Amino acid sequence: MKNFKITLMAFIAMLFISSCSSVDGNKSFTIDVKLDGLPEGKELYLQQQTDNGYEVIDTAKVDNAGMVFKGNLEQPKLVYITSSAFRGAIPVFIEAGKMEVVGRLDSLSKAKVNGSKAHEFYASVNGKLADLDKIWQDFYYGPYRAMSSEEKAANEDRINMLYDSAQSMKAKYLEDELLKSGNEPATPLIALNNIDEMDIVAAQEIYDNLSPEIVNAADAKRMAARIAIIKRSAIGQPLIDFSMNDTTGNAITLSEYAKGKYVLVDFWAAWCAPCRRENPNVVANYKKYHDKGFTVFGVSFDQKKENWIKAINDDGLVWGHVSDLQYWSNAAGKLYGIRSIPQNILLDPDGIIIAKNLRGPALGEKLEELLGE
Repeated sequence: MKNFKITLMAFIAMLFISSCSSVDGNKSFTIDVKLDGLPEGKELYLQQQTDNGYEVIDTAKVDNAGMVFKGNLEQPKLVYITSSAFRGAIPVFIEAGKMEVVGRLDSLSKAKVNGSKAHEFYASVNGKLADLDKIWQDFYYGPYRAMSSEEKAANEDRINMLYDSAQSMKAKYLEDELLKSGNEPATPLIALNNIDEMDIVAAQEIYDNLSPEIVNAADAKRMAARIAIIKRSAIGQPLIDFSMNDTTGNAITLSEYAKGKYVLVDFWAAWCAPCRRENPNVVANYKKYHDKGFTVFGVSFDQKKENWIKAINDDGLVWGHVSDLQYWSNAAGKLYGIRSIPQNILLDPDGIIIAKNLRGPALGEKLEELLGE
């Protein structure tokens, strides 16, 4: 299915259940935690996301008096309650003052966060997004997955239509809701997490409407950086140049490789099943249009070199390939703001981005338009 991708956010979601942020600086907070079914003696951890991953900022141990986290806020932020006693995490949007988290170990996703109005806003918006996702999920995870291969092929247009409809409705809802919520601490984080589905003009308008307190928060700064990347890598912009090593350790520079040709810069990985399913389509178009001035430049998000090279050989990917073997921290991926794969950009012979995310029939149709049948 053309619209389903392996995303960075999906990988994070396996570890953490998403959430939000808050506003008012240098204030103290407490979080009382009541989790039925948590074994006595187990520790709970309060974690926050940083540019280098997640770090523990406080620890609480279970005893008869319960569990309490305490701290001071330089600025409002999203934190996660984790433990070796359970998988996943409970997100809490910290505000100054006293908060309470109540839940059961066997149903953490239903844990309630009380005492934070910002968290209420975040939970409300994400609850609406979850409801809209049911438009495609109820069909995909129900009847569709039980179908035979032939039935799935016959229903592929339907599932794609449902998925596209849900994304369009989510984008419209977010653009309307977040534009009027510039003083809500969770607004920049929600926008950031969904920005790839929104119109970039609307995202910029949402950012511009943030209150002075919110616009100085860390999530707002990340949102601004994400908007800048999206604009810099938009259709009509010149390529963002980079050099990276090929499979033999020799550096290849994109601008030199792309000079005078139509080049599909293909972000992929050996471990990415949707990428591997798309590879035969890319190979077919490479064979058809290579003599007319088309080529491909593969940028891998792999970590293991042997897996990367094996996938190249197994799939017959005879074009140029580079990787720094840094997984989601791939330097080229960061330049282009890649947060999901497969993704691609098409460059013209002058190095201008003329299309993005051409998969399935769309790739061949675009190349036919440019290079003839």
